[in-house]
Amino acid sequence: MSALQCTMSGLVGSGRIALLLFPMLALILVGSRAGWVAVGISVIVFGVFTALADPFSEFSDQQLRVYELLGEGLSTDEIAELLHVSPRTVESYGARMIEKLNISGMKDLRRRAIADRLHHHLNPH
Repeated sequence: MSALQCTMSGLVGSGRIALLLFPMLALILVGSRAGWVAVGISVIVFGVFTALADPFSEFSDQQLRVYELLGEGLSTDEIAELLHVSPRTVESYGARMIEKLNISGMKDLRRRAIADRLHHHLNPH
């Protein structure tokens, strides 16, 4: 998925794209090329700043819990048992988190979760 696709899916999924595009829609409807340029630039800039501000804002409560447990070093089976779900469900949460964080796989997700936990433990503010 390209950066623009990730940005667009995040904006559409969060409902914030309407607030961003409505003012520029009027310019587009009257035939202004500036409207199209403004839309493109705004979507990219807004998406980048949103992603930088909080990459976890799109996580569900259950995904956040799985991420925390991965950070504690628990296996998929251990997490599934603790949360009373199937290991496949935990893998599905992982796959969605991997996509949202734009990382390459479960190993990277585990590494990031452990690093985030360690960072938070050392810097609790």
